[in-house]
Amino acid sequence: MDRVTLLFADMRKVGSSRGAVSAYPRQLESLIRLAEAHAKMRFSSVVETVDVEEAKRWAVCDALLVCSCWPAVVGCGRYSSPG
Repeated sequence: MDRVTLLFADMRKVGSSRGAVSAYPRQLESLIRLAEAHAKMRFSSVVETVDVEEAKRWAVCDALLVCSCWPAVVGCGRYSSPG
């Protein structure tokens, strides 16, 4: 789980450099659940680095999908709200 903690800390740093919060505890819980799910898909009871990396990939893909499909709702791209 140290890998998940580092990933979450990196996500928080991205937002704090812009004066915003970019990762919440809910995202941390999601990363843990995704990593556990990937481990189970491998029939493993232990979460390994490969599981955390896959969870990261899934989370990034999901964020990109949401941002590209609903930019006005989530404030991404050219539709971002005035700051």
